[in-house]
Amino acid sequence: MIDIATKFYLFNLSYARRTDELEFIKSILARFNNEELTGITLLVNNNPYNLEFLLLVIFEKNDTEFDSWLGIHYPQKKMNYLFNYSIDDIIFNKLNKNRYSSYSFSTFEQVSNIVTDKPNDIFLFASANIVEQKWGKDESIFKYKIFLSHSSFDKPIVERIFQELQKEEIKVWFDKYEIDGGDSITDKLNEGLAKSDIGLLCYSRNFLNSKWAGDEMKYFFRNRMASGKKNFIILNIDLEISEFPPLLQDYKHIKVNTEGWMEDLIAVIRKMKIEQ
Repeated sequence: MIDIATKFYLFNLSYARRTDELEFIKSILARFNNEELTGITLLVNNNPYNLEFLLLVIFEKNDTEFDSWLGIHYPQKKMNYLFNYSIDDIIFNKLNKNRYSSYSFSTFEQVSNIVTDKPNDIFLFASANIVEQKWGKDESIFKYKIFLSHSSFDKPIVERIFQELQKEEIKVWFDKYEIDGGDSITDKLNEGLAKSDIGLLCYSRNFLNSKWAGDEMKYFFRNRMASGKKNFIILNIDLEISEFPPLLQDYKHIKVNTEGWMEDLIAVIRKMKIEQ
């Protein structure tokens, strides 16, 4: 029987860029001892039409400290944490039904011998690093460039922005056209964020009262603090500077419905693309 104090975390990692995930795994092993961290397992789906690399982490104690540590040091991983999975879901649905390969370990040396670019018994396919050496880097035209972060109450102006960016052939993730009835909103938002290079934060009084928009803003802001790269643009719909969150008041914004604002926005997006 599983103790009620036991807490499970299931992270969605990158199969293609799996060696990049080793730093995250190494940090967990270095920070938490085996009395706190009582289990850590790789779950790998080698179905070529649905390649997956999951990390199962099990805590018997200090899970709240792990939550805090994760938010500070790996906020992007917190966005990739898969919620609503019980241990039964993991064992019966993922391991048995979908035939996931699993590998449990306790040291970094063990896992670094498994999470490699080359295929092995756990990862049946080569990583993107090897594939790109032979075929070149994937430049898919379907990768989104812009994530439209906004309040649903501002849909009319956001729809106009979307249409103008479409005319300029700038790829945009806009929830109106990406989330269908019956979809998990959280899963779809995480997917859109992962596919986007730049967040277009459509700031307004409605935005400040939206939990979804607030979480999206935190995602882009934390990633910018961690990487040092420009990854968001602020559009100001109806706010005074004093109404902005304190940490964002210093960032230059584009004021909607002022002369040339749309042309300025497109120019900034194209400049950021060049810099990246």
